[in-house]
Amino acid sequence: MRIAIVITCATIMSIACHTAPASPDTGQPVMDTAVAGQAQPPDTVAPALLKNKTLEEAIAIAGPSDEATEFYMSDSLSEFRIELLNFYKRRDYLHKRVQIKEVTWYNGEKNITVWYQEENLTWRFVTMAVWDKDAVF
Repeated sequence: MRIAIVITCATIMSIACHTAPASPDTGQPVMDTAVAGQAQPPDTVAPALLKNKTLEEAIAIAGPSDEATEFYMSDSLSEFRIELLNFYKRRDYLHKRVQIKEVTWYNGEKNITVWYQEENLTWRFVTMAVWDKDAVF
């Protein structure tokens, strides 16, 4: 479900005038420069916002990743990546050389790792894991 919110410049200025602190130099309201749709710091990103998004969309939401790597599904998978086997048939990833991009954002006390598969020159969401930053795999 998508919800559209329309805010006019007059509404923004009205809100700013009533809630924003005044600049000591000019006495004018100081506007917060955060804009909806701009990348937010990773510690403010709800993992659900990244679900089913392309890599490009996820970067627009969460900003640049803290770690990224690529591998093939036919490679030996670690315990951390084993869940990916739930999304592919063995014959498919053995014969088609399915390439995966693993992207991780540090997100406060938790990390968010998202796995993508390239499809028509776009990295598409496969699955994700949210895990404690101190976890060892």
